[in-house]
Amino acid sequence: MNRTARTILALLLGGALTTAFLGTRRERARLGAVVALVVVLTAAWSETATATRSTRVSVERTAHVFMRGMTMTVPDDSWQVHEDHYGEFNLQEHTGPAKDTHLHFWLDPYAAATHGVILPNVKRTPAALVAWLRHDPRFVVTPPVRRRIAGGLVALSVDLDVAKTAPKEDPSCPAACVTYLVGKGARYHFEYGTGFDNPNRFYFANLHSGDARHTLVVAVDTLSPAAFAAAIPAVERILASVRLPATITTG
Repeated sequence: MNRTARTILALLLGGALTTAFLGTRRERARLGAVVALVVVLTAAWSETATATRSTRVSVERTAHVFMRGMTMTVPDDSWQVHEDHYGEFNLQEHTGPAKDTHLHFWLDPYAAATHGVILPNVKRTPAALVAWLRHDPRFVVTPPVRRRIAGGLVALSVDLDVAKTAPKEDPSCPAACVTYLVGKGARYHFEYGTGFDNPNRFYFANLHSGDARHTLVVAVDTLSPAAFAAAIPAVERILASVRLPATITTG
């Protein structure tokens, strides 16, 4: 029984018991009817509350440009599509302790030095990108582990934070902040970077589209360690639900 239902029950029973104690036998007889009514109202209230909770069901999100046809299920409507273009699909959480967490999807980003200078010697494979991140002194990176996403796709995954001693690329940053990935294609160009104490989790996986091989990169971009801890359970459910387009194969 929720708090409101308990309050109604207390008020109605309180009034009924007072009447029964002070009143006549007929008034006391009404107590049974009042109690029965309260039980019915409480049950109805409980069913309504349960139904209200159940209407906060998961929602499907679909990419219409990036990897067109890719779908995923988000916990509720607070996860909205922030970007969907040729270079990126991006979900944003709008409420709760993980507010302003972004879930980025990219294909074949380039490793980059400070200010977005592309590093041509770093291959764009999962193993090469993870090895580069692990050895770049600008970052604090966990040992890689294998995590499954998209219904079983194996991805190399690391958690990353910008080192406190890294450069402050943008003077407006409150602490160290650097660019380290660049998305570049015929129809798009963007740079991605984060700052100290803004932890990210990355997933790197191999995909195939026809004869072409690609690296899918997913980034969980959070504003604080607390937001990171709050976001990860929801993100894991979202990523497990991802359904890739029929034209994409894995491995």
